[in-house]
Amino acid sequence: MKSNINLVLDDGCILKALPYGKRNGIVKGSYPNNGKPNRNAHLITIEAPDEAPNSDGIDVWTPNVLIYNCNIACGDDNIAMDSGTKNITIRKCNFGNGHGCSIGSYTAGIENVLVDSCSFKNTESAIRMKSNRSRGGVEKNIIYSNITIDNVRKPIFITSYYPKTPKDVTEDSAEEVTATTPSWSNIFLRNIEIYDCEYAGIIWGVPELPIRNVVFDNVKIRATKGMEINYVSNISFINGSSISVKKGDAVKVYESAPEGIDFSSGKPVSK
Repeated sequence: MKSNINLVLDDGCILKALPYGKRNGIVKGSYPNNGKPNRNAHLITIEAPDEAPNSDGIDVWTPNVLIYNCNIACGDDNIAMDSGTKNITIRKCNFGNGHGCSIGSYTAGIENVLVDSCSFKNTESAIRMKSNRSRGGVEKNIIYSNITIDNVRKPIFITSYYPKTPKDVTEDSAEEVTATTPSWSNIFLRNIEIYDCEYAGIIWGVPELPIRNVVFDNVKIRATKGMEINYVSNISFINGSSISVKKGDAVKVYESAPEGIDFSSGKPVSK
């Protein structure tokens, strides 16, 4: 959601969305980058109730942004990076309730994203990338590193279907690739600890253009249910990456061939 208000937040400020009625908040979003390049958001606290609709913490639609040492809890995306976001670094931020540090759902021309040394606790998602056939483009060179994720329903959720994935992976057919088909590639997840989560994760591309080049590097996941990987090409688990689940197989795949992990046990597998 975009706003007609340009809101500049200085270091150390606190922005709160206070509910005036059930499931409502008075602040629907914040844009500290102010639509200009080379902007920083530093030492900012943003708070909104987890039931407040459309209450994104920070939305970015511009290149060359640095967000660091911020605390964000809200009812929608803690941070949302949308079309035109390039060369962005998000570092040393703490995320409470919300939908995660997200890319999308408008994703044309998103590249060179670094999310580093951040923590997520009690969010709906954490590492979240979302688009669809009418909102995509080129999305590449994305790194999430040195992350801790605790008690999150879907800690990793990467999808070319938004707002909903198909009920069954076999129900959707390939369509013509267009300029707006999501084209996710070069996604690196490094040094990540995930625990006490409901799902290990979901990675789901479209049949005509799979998500490409995904690397789990020293990623340890403990969850109730396993990871679903559909229409993903060249995906690997390296440097001891593992998935430990309480129910069922650790990894379920369709039209994908992950390397370096045992689908049943979730333990590392050497080549």
